[in-house]
Amino acid sequence: MVISIITVEYKVKRVLIDQESLVNILYWSMFQKLGLPTFILNAQVELRGIVELKTTFGTGASTRSISILYTVVDT
Repeated sequence: MVISIITVEYKVKRVLIDQESLVNILYWSMFQKLGLPTFILNAQVELRGIVELKTTFGTGASTRSISILYTVVDT
């Protein structure tokens, strides 16, 4: 599902909602223990941090605002 939201007074026109999406982390030490070759790794992104932002969904009488944690990455 793709929706529009407002966060920090900025309208984001396309937001992908995927309830099954999680950040799955595999530590480097475990990757090495599994004996996986490094060439199978995709390009990495730099994690800049996590920020909590008030985010507004809906319009008119059906508007709802909640705080959401966003993971900030530098691609």
